[in-house]
Amino acid sequence: MTASTTASGNGLKLALAIGTAFVLIIVFVVLLGFVLFPALIAAGFWVFRKGIIGLRHALDVANTPTAKVSSAAMGLVELEGRAVTQRPTPAVVTGVPCVWWNLEVEVWQKSNSGQHRGSEWVQVMARSGGQADTLWLEDDTGRMPVWLRDADLLLSEDVWEKGKDELPPGGIQLLSGSEFDWHGTKRVRVREQRMEANGHVYVLGTLDEAHRLKNTGDERTFERWARLVRSGEWRQKLLDALPAFLRGPMFVAISLLELLSGAGAIKQDVPPPNLESTAVVIWKGRAGGPLIVSNQRQTAAASQLRKRSLWYIAGGIAILCWILYELTKTS
Repeated sequence: MTASTTASGNGLKLALAIGTAFVLIIVFVVLLGFVLFPALIAAGFWVFRKGIIGLRHALDVANTPTAKVSSAAMGLVELEGRAVTQRPTPAVVTGVPCVWWNLEVEVWQKSNSGQHRGSEWVQVMARSGGQADTLWLEDDTGRMPVWLRDADLLLSEDVWEKGKDELPPGGIQLLSGSEFDWHGTKRVRVREQRMEANGHVYVLGTLDEAHRLKNTGDERTFERWARLVRSGEWRQKLLDALPAFLRGPMFVAISLLELLSGAGAIKQDVPPPNLESTAVVIWKGRAGGPLIVSNQRQTAAASQLRKRSLWYIAGGIAILCWILYELTKTS
C-alpha cells in the first residue's frame, strides 16, 4: 500500500466524520426547534398560572380571620405567633439565633450574550442552616407544628452591597480569603433571609390530623409524580425514558424552562414530622390548598405575595407574546 493510498483513505475517513457530524448537528437543531417552542409555551402558561394562583392565595391571606392555637378549627386556618425551636442556629452574617436561614452572595459581572451586552448580578455562593422541615408556632394559648413541605415562604431579607452598606463581621469572615472578599476589588452583594427563633411568624394552611399526612409509600400515581417534581428526580427519569438522540434537545429545553419559570431550585422532599396520630398539624393539605409561611405581619405578607404574583403574570404574558412574535415573524 502506497503513502498516497493511505493519505486518500485517511482523507475519506475525515470527510465521512465531518459529514456525519454536520448531519447530526442539523438533526439536533431541528429536534431542538420541535422541543424548544413547546417547552417555552409550557413555561409561559406555567408562570402565568402561578401568578393567578398567587393572587388567589393573597386574597385568602387578606380575608381569613386569625385564630388562636387552642381554638383553631380543622380546615383552612390562619395563625400568628412566635417561631420556636429547641436547637436555634446562628445566621452566618448577622449571628441572630434562627430556626433556619439562607444566604446568597452575588457579584456584579459583565455579560456578553449575543447582541445583549451589559452587566448583571450573578450568584456565586449559597449557604443555609437550621431545620427547614417542621416549624413550631407558639402563641399565648399553645404550640402548633407546621409541616413545611411545599410551603410558600415569604421572608423579608437583609441586603448589603459593597460601597453602600457595612457588612457585619460574620459576613466579612465568611468571604475573607475568597475571590469575593468584601475588601477586594469586585462589586459584591450579600443577601440573608432568616426565620428568627422567637421571632414573629405568620402561617396560612390546612389544619389536619397527623395520621392523615402522606408518606412516600402511601402515594398514588399523581402524588408520586408530584413528589418527583418537588425533588427534581423527574428530570433524570424523563431523560432516561427518551431515546438517546432526543436527550440532548430535551435537556436544553428543560434547562430553559426552569430558567424562565424560576423553578430551577430543587426543594428538599422533607418527610412528615414524627407526631402522635392524635396530634394536629398545619400543612398544605390533600386538596393542594395554600401553605403560606412568613416572618412578616399579615398585611405585609399579603402585599408581598400580591406583588410577586403580578410579576409572574407579567412574565408569563411576556413569554407567550414573544413566542407569538417569533412564530408570526417566521411564517
